[in-house]
Amino acid sequence: MKPIGIRGKITFFICSTAFLVVCFGLALGYTFGIRLLRDTIGRNHVQIAQGLATSTSNFIDKLVKSIVVYSTNPAHIDAILESVSKYEGKDLAAINKYLLDMDKKWTEAETDSPLVKEYSKSQSARRLKKYTLVDDNFAEIFITDKFGGLVSTSEKTSDFYQADEEWWQEAYDGGSGDIYIGDIKYDESAAALAMTIAVPIKDAEEQVIGVMKAILDTGILFAPIGNFKIGDTGHAVLVNEQGFIVFHHAILPLSKKICNDEEYKELLNDSKKWRIIREPHIHLGKNMFMAIAPIKNQFFLDAKIKWMTIVDEDAQECFWPIKVLFLQMVTIAAILFLLLVPFAFFLGGLFVKPIKKLSEAVKHIEKGELDYPIEVKSNDEMEQLAGSFKRMVSAIREKQASLEEWSRTLEKKVEERTKELTNTQEATLNIMEDLQEAYIKLKATQNQLIQAEKMEAVGRMASGVAHEVKNPLGIILQAANYLEAKLPKNKKDISDIMEMIKSNINRADIIIRGLVDFSRSTTFIPKRENINEIIDSAFTLVGHRIRLENIEVEKTLGQNLPQVLVDKGKIEQVFINLFLNVVQAMPKGGRLSIRSYQTNLSTDTYKLGRRKSDDNFFESGEAAVCVEVEDTGVGVSKEDLTKVFDPFFSTKGPKEGTGLGLAVSKSLMDMHKGIIKMESKQGEGTKVSLFFRMEKPKG
Repeated sequence: MKPIGIRGKITFFICSTAFLVVCFGLALGYTFGIRLLRDTIGRNHVQIAQGLATSTSNFIDKLVKSIVVYSTNPAHIDAILESVSKYEGKDLAAINKYLLDMDKKWTEAETDSPLVKEYSKSQSARRLKKYTLVDDNFAEIFITDKFGGLVSTSEKTSDFYQADEEWWQEAYDGGSGDIYIGDIKYDESAAALAMTIAVPIKDAEEQVIGVMKAILDTGILFAPIGNFKIGDTGHAVLVNEQGFIVFHHAILPLSKKICNDEEYKELLNDSKKWRIIREPHIHLGKNMFMAIAPIKNQFFLDAKIKWMTIVDEDAQECFWPIKVLFLQMVTIAAILFLLLVPFAFFLGGLFVKPIKKLSEAVKHIEKGELDYPIEVKSNDEMEQLAGSFKRMVSAIREKQASLEEWSRTLEKKVEERTKELTNTQEATLNIMEDLQEAYIKLKATQNQLIQAEKMEAVGRMASGVAHEVKNPLGIILQAANYLEAKLPKNKKDISDIMEMIKSNINRADIIIRGLVDFSRSTTFIPKRENINEIIDSAFTLVGHRIRLENIEVEKTLGQNLPQVLVDKGKIEQVFINLFLNVVQAMPKGGRLSIRSYQTNLSTDTYKLGRRKSDDNFFESGEAAVCVEVEDTGVGVSKEDLTKVFDPFFSTKGPKEGTGLGLAVSKSLMDMHKGIIKMESKQGEGTKVSLFFRMEKPKG
């Protein structure tokens, strides 16, 4: 069996080390990638669930307020007073008998009968009908008087007498009732799964004189939740406190639980508000990512209705991107490993080349060619070993010459001795035998010296080789740096693999650089804030200055804007700087316009990210909250417009400004990963646009 040479061993060592590092890096990257992706998806799903819960709560508030507004219409109050006038002169028993008789007639009457038309075609009834046409959420609206008798209705109701209903008793409550919201159930009058909202109707003296009931069609009311989707498997569900499904696009309300009680309890009590539920009741055979958020609506809390929004998605779909990425990383690692083999073989060849030269020299010296040239130029221990080898050969050459001189001297003495002993053949033979034996011993001594020098050279060579191979990991780092320089720069996944290799070889350097980067990082405390409240707060601080300068203020602040993640104090400082600039730009008065709204950015209008993978900037088409501050002041020239955000640049006099306001404002907006943009025409005015993210920036 042919032994494995040093070149093969070096190649094997480099490749095996790289393979272990890559495997460890891939395993570590996949583990942390899965954990990071799981936490990120969980937080995102919780934010979505909270957004849906807030949206549902706001929508319920809007509907209740709409019904309250409808109940104050004078036409309805007049209709109730007219209905109550029918009971004058009657005692309570007579009134109840009248209402029960009317209830029987009403039940038996057809929709187009004169009796039904009397209550569904009046002026009050026409207004109720108009409400249902304007708002699709209302399946039915009708009004009763303080005795529970029907006054007017948008459609024919199932009953005329309503005083025996729970919603009426809660809303009227002897003249001191309040708003009533009922849970979802099937309403016979509306012939639909509906939710009941009843509000007391009061006269000018704030006396309860009747009740307005609105029946909300849940199919329309919760259509946004039913239509909500994430990916191919994600959707939203409404559940109650016990885990029963209140609304799902394909399940009858309160007919099934979202999952078993133990898992639902764990999801409710989890501080992260998300979990992976294994095979929930509505998704058998699947593991679902579920995030939960309560609907914090005051009307619901008063009615002891506790609903939750749940956003769920198939866990397999959630983790599919990281699995695809892992397969790509494995493929790239395999390609890099195949490229590393010939490179390692090449490096091994460079290392073995001087050893081969020394080996060739040893073969020639064994043949007695002591003058064979030994040339090794490597500027390392191998060159030192070659120098020691040459000195050894030189010493052997000198000793051999000395032995040959000694041999010639000895032969001369033998000749002289032979002449002296020519008379005695026996003596001569004895002398010759002694000389021959001495010559043999001299030759053996010469061979022993040569062999000793050879063994010393081999020992030095082995010591040099051991020292050279002692720190082979340095070669791996050089190989990684070489490959990184040769690989394409625009391949982020390849660069990540190389970085992973380097980080496992030189951890200390990465940790030190990480600490330096952290010490240089800018710290701020972002929170979810209402941008309109920050605008009002900043305006309050400088409002007196604006009023003193005779400046007309026009505010157009968008309603129900998404919250932004900002440091309130820093953004308040930005608005204060802008408002003070407006005051200085309009010394003779003018108009200040403040607007806020939601928009989608485009590369045609705004400068977005510097590169496609740069997540510190907006992407084209991304939604953002925009605030515009516009004045009718002196404006800024086109030449100065390019320098307004430079520190210490000012178009005002030295006593009027330092030139730092806009520079500081831009620095604060950059800290929030936002955009600040100025447009101006000299003599016509200036508009500053601020764009805020609606989610937490990374980094």
